[in-house]
Amino acid sequence: MASKKRQQWDEHDMRQAIENVQDHSMGFKLAAKTFNVPKTTLRRRLAKQDSSKGNLGGRTAIFSKAIEEEIAGYIIDMETRFFGLTSKDLRRMVFEVAEKNKIEHRFNRETKMAGWKWVRGFLKRNPRISLRSPESISLARAQAFNKPNIQAYFNALSNTLEQYNFPPENIFNMDESGLTTVQKKCQKIYASKGRNI
Repeated sequence: MASKKRQQWDEHDMRQAIENVQDHSMGFKLAAKTFNVPKTTLRRRLAKQDSSKGNLGGRTAIFSKAIEEEIAGYIIDMETRFFGLTSKDLRRMVFEVAEKNKIEHRFNRETKMAGWKWVRGFLKRNPRISLRSPESISLARAQAFNKPNIQAYFNALSNTLEQYNFPPENIFNMDESGLTTVQKKCQKIYASKGRNI
């Protein structure tokens, strides 16, 4: 049975390598070579330290976890108000968040939008958000869809059914005119997973 390979470096060297990468004195590869530490272990330790500081591991994240949670919360809030964000809306908004808060970023300054790579990473880090196709609905119906109106409708329905005592076979859906007041195709929007939109 082969013996377990001995660690050829010490913790002091690893700490030195991490410090040099974090204060930008050295790049990742040069630090690993200079302090004679394995690149994979150095990468793992750096990612772990970044995530404990509120960053999101691997390559330095543009936003902290707190800011990303605020963005996710805003997406869900806008969806519940029937103003779901499309991909372009999200990418533009994220660019503005970075600019207004003076956060260093690698987003495209010509298009003033975050890239698709950031969006994919954001969705992985925030699995409660997904890109979905909303159901077409008219503005009038969306505005009327609130608790008092729904409650009034069901009260009126209940009173009518009690008053006339209709048997189930005599109840018909008469709203099948085939005419529509809504747009034919909706753009996909970001929404919370598992919620009807």
